[in-house]
Amino acid sequence: SLGASRIKVRDASVSSLWQQLTDMEEMPGTRLTFTTAANTPDAIAFLAGRPVAERLLFHAACGRLHLWPSVEEVAEVVRELAGRGFTLIAARAATRSAAEAADSTDVLRKRLRAALDPHGTWALATG
Repeated sequence: SLGASRIKVRDASVSSLWQQLTDMEEMPGTRLTFTTAANTPDAIAFLAGRPVAERLLFHAACGRLHLWPSVEEVAEVVRELAGRGFTLIAARAATRSAAEAADSTDVLRKRLRAALDPHGTWALATG
C-alpha cells in the first residue's frame, strides 16, 4: 500500500511535474542504475528513512532504480541492493568497483546479443 496521497496535482502544474520527473534522471553527481524483477514500491521500502532515499527515482513498472548516493554510500548500497535482487547496470562518477561492475554488465549484454542475434536482425540499437 502506498498510503494516502500527499498532494494532488492538477491543471497547468501537471506538465511542470512531468518535466521535473523526466529531468530527475539527469541530476548531476554519482548515479547508479539498477534493474530488478521486484517491480513494486515494496522492493525499495528498506531504503525509507536513509539519506539516499531523498535522491532516488524508481520506475516500478519497468523495475529500474536510479540512485544518486554520496561517494561514501556507493559500495554499501551496491552490496545491499545486490543482496535484494537488484543488478547494477550502469554507474556514473562512482567508485571504481561500481564502474567495473557496470562495465562487466555491458560486456555480458554485448556477448548475449552477439550469441542470440549474431546478424543484428532483432537489435534495436548498436553497441
